[in-house]
Amino acid sequence: MSKNIILFLFLTLLTLMSVKVEAKLLDKSLRYGGRFKQDKVSTKASAPVKNTAELEALKRRMEEQLKREKELADKKIKELEAKARRKKKVKKKKIVKYQPLILTSKKILPASYEAKAYLYQSLQIIDGERKRVRQIRTRGDKYIPDGTRFQCDSAVSGKRILTECDAMVIRGKKVRINVVVLDDYDGDEGMFADEIREIDDSIIPKKAIATGLSATFDANKQRYDGNNGEVVRRNGHNITMSMAEGVSNGISESIEREAERAQRILTVRSGKRLLLSFSDEVELN
Repeated sequence: MSKNIILFLFLTLLTLMSVKVEAKLLDKSLRYGGRFKQDKVSTKASAPVKNTAELEALKRRMEEQLKREKELADKKIKELEAKARRKKKVKKKKIVKYQPLILTSKKILPASYEAKAYLYQSLQIIDGERKRVRQIRTRGDKYIPDGTRFQCDSAVSGKRILTECDAMVIRGKKVRINVVVLDDYDGDEGMFADEIREIDDSIIPKKAIATGLSATFDANKQRYDGNNGEVVRRNGHNITMSMAEGVSNGISESIEREAERAQRILTVRSGKRLLLSFSDEVELN
């Protein structure tokens, strides 16, 4: 009896174990699409190969796409550069040197414009001094009315009178400018002097007279013989002579300063043709 019970229990346990194993196999079969355990190994072996091929294909497609996008971008950049170059060429063609630009009905002289002018009165300047000049007028210019007056500063440099203008009066209106005066004869800066006169000869006799007077006043002083030679007396006569001598010496020194300052006198005759070179743009309206 006990043997039968033990045998029954053993068979029951064996049956339960068999059912449990079948349940596990069924569960694994459902997970792998109805395949058994041995098919699972083949699936694991083939899946990486399939995924690698797809990744390689995807990589090639992405590289080709990037290459096409780069080519399109390079093409677009070249088109933009060519367009910019064309615009630059067109802009250069529109700007003509020495011609005014018309912007919103305003006439503007560009920088480097050279206007025609002349010296309507003769100009004389001493070497070493700076002189304010108002004798320059326009004449025959295409854009600036005739008779436009210029206010300039002049100074001597060699045989030329360098002149720069800071204002012009056009149609009664004063306009600030930055202009350099050129000689129309050779186009160089500064008016070439028509006449150069050296120091005035009259200065020499003037200096001689002043020096002679000083010596005369000194000689007329009253003296007496002392232990160490002649001694000038201290009296009213000698004081007067000393004062006169001082005046003569002052005149002599003044003449010397005038001679040093007036080394040369440069003259430009009226009618000299000039060119006025504008350094900045100027609105004429």
